[in-house]
This record gives sequence, C-alpha cells and structure tokens, in this order.
Amino acid sequence: MTDPAFEVLVDRHSAEIYGYLWRLLRDPEVASDCLQDTYLRALKAFPRLRHRDHLRAWLYTIATRRARSLQREG
Repeated sequence: MTDPAFEVLVDRHSAEIYGYLWRLLRDPEVASDCLQDTYLRALKAFPRLRHRDHLRAWLYTIATRRARSLQREG
C-alpha cells in the first residue's frame, strides 16, 4: 500500500513535472515514461527519507537525472 503522503505528492506535482520533462525531452511518450520512472524511483526511496522537506525539489532532482540519463542513452 502506498503512503498517503506520497500520493498527495504525486497528485500535487505530476502535471508540473511532466511539463518540465516534456520541455527537456521534446517527446510526450518519453516524457510520460520518464515521469513514471521518476515516481517509481521516488516511491522506493520515500520510506527512507529522514526529512521530508523540499519534496518538490527532490522530485525535480530525480526527474532531471533520469531525463539526462535517457538523453545520454538515446
């Protein structure tokens, strides 16, 4: 079961982060896949977070790293 706080985080920031990824990657399907991967990585790490400050910035960091990785791969 997903932590309700994580669900709120996803609901609050998905559209914004998708738009950011679309601008970076210039492909709606790749941006969508990258967003999903971002949230999967965040979900795995979320229980280990000691401080839940700056979660928006944390998500942007994950998304940026994943997008840059995809750009290097392809």
